[in-house]
Amino acid sequence: LVSALLVDVSSALLVDARPAAQASRLALARHQPVLMQDGSDPGRRQALFGGLAPRSIRVGDNVVANNDWNSSSPAYGIVRAQVYELRRVYYQGLVDGCVQRVDVERLDAPPPPGCAGYKKYVALYSRRYHSGTAPVVLQPSEVEVVRVRDEVSGSAWLALPGLFWTWLAFTFYKYGEERGGAFRGLKKGSR
Repeated sequence: LVSALLVDVSSALLVDARPAAQASRLALARHQPVLMQDGSDPGRRQALFGGLAPRSIRVGDNVVANNDWNSSSPAYGIVRAQVYELRRVYYQGLVDGCVQRVDVERLDAPPPPGCAGYKKYVALYSRRYHSGTAPVVLQPSEVEVVRVRDEVSGSAWLALPGLFWTWLAFTFYKYGEERGGAFRGLKKGSR
């Protein structure tokens, strides 16, 4: 009888508490940013991960070349794993027998209106290799480039496990030194 009474009282309290909890959730929801329809929130993701996701490459970005192009003559080519500045991205085509170049801001930009059939070109410059020459102009399909920031952030994620294991090994070493570890009594050259 007592347990039945407790169940009735607790269920009554839960029923009465639900509208208050829903009202407080609605009040909080008014002050929080609204998520998109699919439940994602790019602003929150940007704040959490600091913009580590790869973004499009823009003119002025520093990029790393993933392959060689005419590397036998670095002053007129691209050397793999070297940093270059993306100086220009443009589409080039012929109009009435004249070469027309139309600049765009991003490497992945589609051709501007009226430039159907034009080919995309990029100009890459390195102070180390091209100080006496002009930037190297080539098609994006000839050299794959990645932003330096994306390359570093990708490498950092690979380095984190190594740093953890290094820290763990050092911690075990220090623990052994403090507690009279197995290597404490050994001297160099003694057997």
